[in-house]
Amino acid sequence: MSVPLTRPAAKTPADAALLDTMPLFAPTREERQTTSQLALSKAAPKFGERHARITQILDQHGPLPIFRVAELLGVPEHTISGRFSELRKGGVIERTGERVEKPFSGSKCDVYRVQRASL
Repeated sequence: MSVPLTRPAAKTPADAALLDTMPLFAPTREERQTTSQLALSKAAPKFGERHARITQILDQHGPLPIFRVAELLGVPEHTISGRFSELRKGGVIERTGERVEKPFSGSKCDVYRVQRASL
């Protein structure tokens, strides 16, 4: 029995544009019930344009800390940190385990990437 290749549904044009860049997903039998794809499809309608842009940047540039994503978006870091938490809870992004130093404060920051299991 073959499984259709799918993407999660999108409710906004920004979500649709982001999801169109993602590869089609065909889960294995074991992954069908446990993959974070389920979390993404449930969470995607709640995500707005900012969520889509963060995910797009991480997908295009690879793993980055929040401060670098904020620079690329041209916004203050504090305006997107909550979006990172939401995307993590939704299974869309994950911490890499790496921590980098902020050049302007010296504090350590987590590095994030798109959770490949969600694509």
